[in-house]
Amino acid sequence: MKKIILPMCMLAMIACSKEETKTTTNNNTSITFNKENLVGTWNIDKLEGYTTSNDSLTLTFPFTKGSATVAFNADNSFITKSPFGNAEGTFSIIKLNGKDVLITTETGDPSDTCEISTFTASTLIFDDRAAEIRANDDSWSKTYCSK
Repeated sequence: MKKIILPMCMLAMIACSKEETKTTTNNNTSITFNKENLVGTWNIDKLEGYTTSNDSLTLTFPFTKGSATVAFNADNSFITKSPFGNAEGTFSIIKLNGKDVLITTETGDPSDTCEISTFTASTLIFDDRAAEIRANDDSWSKTYCSK
């Protein structure tokens, strides 16, 4: 269960990107993944679990609006609240092999690394597939968030 909770917490990452911020008036248009655009409270809408061997969907946890949230703060701290429990820690944002990556660290736990697949003013989708494959883990997760 911790493997599922940790990726949800990874929603909180920031380390300062040097890219210029793209401006948008449409909430569905991609914007630059950076601290300024990430800060705030996000609803965790759904969490999916997959097997690493063949990327088969093995479980889905849908959440009712407001029952699971992650708040990213300007001081690089985050707080996740969900039916599974609460967590807090720090986050950073980096570029890795040209991809936006969110790194979260909970007190007493190793860091989680997630690639951002979708980021708009109202949508955040990320997964820890690459990190779990590197770690020879048998599962990975994908998290869907909205504002």
